[in-house]
Amino acid sequence: MKLNKTQKENINIFVIKMNSLSLNTVESILEIGNLMIDAKKELSSEEYQEFLKVTKYDQKSASVRKWEVIGKSYLRLKPIASLLPPIWSTIYKLSSLKPYQLDLLQQMNILHPSMTAKEIDNELKTPSKKSSSLRITIQLDADIDSKYAKRLLNALTKECSQYSCTLKKSAELEAFLNSTAVSNASLKLAA
Repeated sequence: MKLNKTQKENINIFVIKMNSLSLNTVESILEIGNLMIDAKKELSSEEYQEFLKVTKYDQKSASVRKWEVIGKSYLRLKPIASLLPPIWSTIYKLSSLKPYQLDLLQQMNILHPSMTAKEIDNELKTPSKKSSSLRITIQLDADIDSKYAKRLLNALTKECSQYSCTLKKSAELEAFLNSTAVSNASLKLAA
């Protein structure tokens, strides 16, 4: 369907109104979160309880905790308000991200006003811990000197102790390290 100039202008009026209302909603959500933080800081405990009662919130509710998370992220989300969806639960999801995760979403131009919390999860999805572990295999030449092999193994063992990894020696490597003879077969070391 080809639109004429008047039709395009009419559509543009609604687009501008929609974008303005969405931005106002996002900014209001951020402001409410910030207000919850300010109220908690500035009011006495008794006054804060009354504030929550009058605004129909229970201090122990998940909603209050979520508003506080949004409020704590106010300064980092306010500059990108035009990219955020006008849905408080999705803004909460973005607020609860680590700074590098939010930066990643921005750098990849993934943030947009119609983004859902599920899309955020999908974009940041990491392999499940139930999936098979990641592996590195180091294959040593059969004619390697046993001193060098031991030095390499010691260095790898030391590095593994600083990271979340384990070192597994093949039976061939164990036999090689325990003897002075070198077999013709390739030796494998898996970490």
